[in-house]
Amino acid sequence: MKTHHYTTFAVSLLLWVLLPSLLLATPCKQATREQLLKKAQPYDGLITQSSRRYHVDANLLRAVIAIESCYNPDAVSSAGARGLMQIMPDTAKRFGVDVAKSDQPVLNIQTGTRYLRFLQQRYKGELEKVLAAYNAGEGKVDRHQGIPPYKETRLYVKNVIQAYNTLRGTPLSAKQWGKPGRQGLAALKLRAPHLFKKGTVSLQVVEK
Repeated sequence: MKTHHYTTFAVSLLLWVLLPSLLLATPCKQATREQLLKKAQPYDGLITQSSRRYHVDANLLRAVIAIESCYNPDAVSSAGARGLMQIMPDTAKRFGVDVAKSDQPVLNIQTGTRYLRFLQQRYKGELEKVLAAYNAGEGKVDRHQGIPPYKETRLYVKNVIQAYNTLRGTPLSAKQWGKPGRQGLAALKLRAPHLFKKGTVSLQVVEK
């Protein structure tokens, strides 16, 4: 009986310690549009600024941040990725950013946006490849000619697209983003006309 009481007490104590943080932590991949926008609000000025400067859709940035860090500027992964957009040290160096400062929201969002823009140009706007490369690196995407067969990367791509669709309010599947030819282009124009306004194109789409 005493063992049972001790076990119950230990579990209760653990829940008492952990419950507040568990209640505060709303998984971004399960969040509603309103919840995602609320989480993004403190950084919305930086997101909008980087979106306009580097021609990357602001909602795509919000979606990537949501899945990368759930808007935690102090997030650090086991691999060393830092900040809101989980910038790896090599990525920071690649874009001339001091690794020690790469977790600062301004530099972090700018660097992540520049990297996404680079990937959009490299993969001609194919969102699946862009997101897979952001997560796993261009080398692995090139080697597999698409999303690498890694559970983490496949889940990452799915979650970012889901968050992106939620933020946009209009579902747009990864296949529609990546599909070449007039059918894919027509679908993209129909569902995301703002991407085709002169001077504001955020994704390159090749018509064949």
